[in-house]
Amino acid sequence: MAILPCGDLKVGRVTWSRDMNGHQVYILSTDNGEIIRHMNNNNHSSLPDLSLIIWFASFWDEGLYYCNGTPVACLTVKPGASHVNVMEQVLMFGGVGLAALMFLFATAAAVQALYSSDNVKQRAHHVQTSETDLYYINLREQQ
Repeated sequence: MAILPCGDLKVGRVTWSRDMNGHQVYILSTDNGEIIRHMNNNNHSSLPDLSLIIWFASFWDEGLYYCNGTPVACLTVKPGASHVNVMEQVLMFGGVGLAALMFLFATAAAVQALYSSDNVKQRAHHVQTSETDLYYINLREQQ
């Protein structure tokens, strides 16, 4: 899972897009909690603070991401574990929605706390999960 913040913007309408083969492709828009998907998949969603969530990030998700047309993050995904153990398969595909949802909210809160701390001011941010290593550059920090 990857979480990409939309800079200082925390309320209002947001449209997320990304660069694909030199073209800006719209992913989703959110307005007052209502999510409008521009791509035909459910791998992307939005948090209440307007951050973009990529649920199952893979190398296909790598690239430059835009929030309201402004480049805000460059995502790089490095593969980690080469298999999914049985418990993870049950949580992902077995319909244990409440446990999976609680885990995702706890992870999102931990990642949000990590990004909001004052001691994380380096240019390249690193999030390590049991499955992947995620790196992104918050382009708004350069300003």
